[in-house]
Amino acid sequence: MGGDIDLLLTITDKDKICQTPFKITLLNCGGESNEGRSKAVLPDELINSMALYPNPAQNELHIAFTAVSNDSEIAIYDLTGRLIISYAAKEPKGDWTLSLNNYAAGVYVVVLFEHGQVVLQKKLIKD
Repeated sequence: MGGDIDLLLTITDKDKICQTPFKITLLNCGGESNEGRSKAVLPDELINSMALYPNPAQNELHIAFTAVSNDSEIAIYDLTGRLIISYAAKEPKGDWTLSLNNYAAGVYVVVLFEHGQVVLQKKLIKD
């Protein structure tokens, strides 16, 4: 058994209904397909709700974001899970410029939160 399933996630927040469509691809469990794992396919508007550039970055990083609400936060973690820095967004759309001069070269995780919940994670490479 395998195939695509279209889902619609509905969330109610302060009497406001928000819906996000997404697709899950179920792979065959009989050992015939792609490593036996399922994958979630997120809608483009969610994937594009945060852009990191340049990436890889050397001295400066720009994070452009579009959130649903004013209760958003962007956080950067190292690969041990340690919080490096966070930014509380005052508007649902904006651009955050961050100096990377004091950060070690390596891989970091940039997380977009809304209402304290993870919305999106992206990988940042610091050269």
